[in-house]
Amino acid sequence: MIYREVLNDLRPYKPGKQVEDIKREYKLDKVIKLASNENPYGFPERVKEILANYKNTNIYPDNNYTNLREKLASFLNIEKEKLIFGNGSTEIISMLSRAVLNEGDEIITCVPTFPMYELEAKIANAKVVSVDLKNYRFDLEGILDNITERTKIIYVANPNNPTRNNYYKKRTRRIFRTCSKKYICSNRWSILWVCNK
Repeated sequence: MIYREVLNDLRPYKPGKQVEDIKREYKLDKVIKLASNENPYGFPERVKEILANYKNTNIYPDNNYTNLREKLASFLNIEKEKLIFGNGSTEIISMLSRAVLNEGDEIITCVPTFPMYELEAKIANAKVVSVDLKNYRFDLEGILDNITERTKIIYVANPNNPTRNNYYKKRTRRIFRTCSKKYICSNRWSILWVCNK
């Protein structure tokens, strides 16, 4: 066997069905997909105008996202080197796992939630510590009780997939206070901490 043994126990991520597949399967004319944080209305008109006039589609894009990086760093008032970009949260989760997790490290995540957190941790031979949701909300006490010196990442999807709950600052500040070394990466879909207790 040339691939890593840990891959034997992994199950592939199954994304939601595409709209066209649902139409065919259920013989429907119109479907509005509400899963996967997708926008059923399409691009705003202004975005359509920009895309219609976009040139240079025959060359590779800027892998460093230079213009976006500079403008976003200025807007957020942070150093541009502190920004990470990826093709969706899945790629960023993968990059983070490869950069941070070693064999025997731990991540904490709630269940049910976005399955890529667990999948990427297992590929890195890290231990997945699962904390059940309470009343469809993340269990703050359960998360805090499970932080150890091996905890490297805590994932809290925001809004959670599939329960659609939102989590606010006052419910997560205690996690920050518990972790002595913290690095946060947050967006509309997820909040995560890399920490050492």
